[in-house]
Formats: sequence, C-alpha cells, structure tokens
Amino acid sequence: MEKEKTNDSQSAFEYAIYVIVGSYFSGTSCISTQLEKTLKIKFLDQKQDKQAALEENCINFVEKKLMRNIPSDVWQGTAQVKLGVKNEERIPEVRFTTDKYMLRIFGVYKGKGTELDYKLLTRKKA
Repeated sequence: MEKEKTNDSQSAFEYAIYVIVGSYFSGTSCISTQLEKTLKIKFLDQKQDKQAALEENCINFVEKKLMRNIPSDVWQGTAQVKLGVKNEERIPEVRFTTDKYMLRIFGVYKGKGTELDYKLLTRKKA
C-alpha cells in the first residue's frame, strides 16, 4: 500500500511539473491526453497542503533555476509535452518540445521532499 501512495505522489508531482513549467510557455499540448487526465486525478487526490507544496517546489525551481540559466526564447511558442517518460537512469521526466528546443525536466518525489533538475537540448533543423 505504501508503494502505491509513493507512486501516486510521484504521478502528482509529474502533473505539477507539467502544469507549472508548462504555464511559462506560450502554450502546451500534451501528447497523451489520457495520461494527462490520469496524472491530474492523482494530483487532485492529494491533500491541498501537499498540492500547494508540490506547486511551490516547481515554481521555485522555474524562478530560481530555469529562468536564470536558459535562454528566454525557450518559452516562446507552443510546447508538445510528453509525460510518463523515464530517462536512461530510470528517473521520471517531463519533456517539453518546441521547434527549437527540448526541455527535459527530471522530477523525483521523495517522501516530504522533491528533487528537480533539467537538461536543455537544441533541436537540429531537418
């Protein structure tokens, strides 16, 4: 049962990443609307104080790390969002892809804390 709660919290955190980071783009479009709905339900099933904490962690990450370290044109345009991705190290990530960039946000929920990191890739023109 504890594993399920941890998985639910991880899913809720991924949804918070999607919503908060996505709000900085001109627009977003989720590739899997079914997964988007599932993660939203996991997020809404969390207590309100936990929802607020997850959102606050994401906002702080964007404001203190992303906005200071990545080019401002990353946020222009609409991003295609892929949820439910695991990177090479099996760390959950949310991918935001625009015409010029792929912003990979790595987010892990750990009990009462979270870990966030990112990798920005420039997309090659075809």
